[in-house]
Amino acid sequence: MIMYNSILPLLLWSFMAGVTYSSDYDCQATYVNGNSGICVPNPTCCKGTAQPNVCLNNNYCCWGTYDCRATTVPNPSAYCPTIKARTSWKAMNPKQSQAPLTPVRHVFIHHTNTASCPDSQNGCWYAVRTIQSTQMRLQGAVDIKWNFLIGGDGQVYEGTGWTLQSSDLPWWDQKSLSIAFVGNYNNVRPSDQMMSALNNLLSCGVSRGYIQYDYQL
Repeated sequence: MIMYNSILPLLLWSFMAGVTYSSDYDCQATYVNGNSGICVPNPTCCKGTAQPNVCLNNNYCCWGTYDCRATTVPNPSAYCPTIKARTSWKAMNPKQSQAPLTPVRHVFIHHTNTASCPDSQNGCWYAVRTIQSTQMRLQGAVDIKWNFLIGGDGQVYEGTGWTLQSSDLPWWDQKSLSIAFVGNYNNVRPSDQMMSALNNLLSCGVSRGYIQYDYQL
């Protein structure tokens, strides 16, 4: 099940992680970022996105490369996109300390409902800072409302990050991660770079233990 706050209708068919299937065929017939799924026993050897409860015999569906050779040690950072730290977009200090965030099972995808920023060299960092300023000064937020934001060129910006709760969905903040695409995507889909960044960010979170393997979008 994909949960989102009435936005990104075109995202539903574009990203299949978090969906539960019932047979090996369902895994093999599903594509994520151009990769068809393969059923594997060990999710840590999947260099891509691994999803439980998809294949028969308690195997995982792996969208990516599966490599469990004895000489290979999976590198959790292999999937991780470059994340622009708060200092890079000149973030203001939060009004108060945010509560810690434990490994989450739910991920929410949003958009900022603002102007888009096509690339990081043309003011994306400034757009992110403006969003934070608006939310804190005019909307009473303690900080920017999301854990991460993704710009038009696929650059990821740190919001509250992996380990601190966001403040976007009060009933879910303690057990969820919120990611926002910068812009408005009610009538257009996010760019391929943005979708790829989202996929890599989720894979990164799973591989580093911030997101549970059986997460739901």
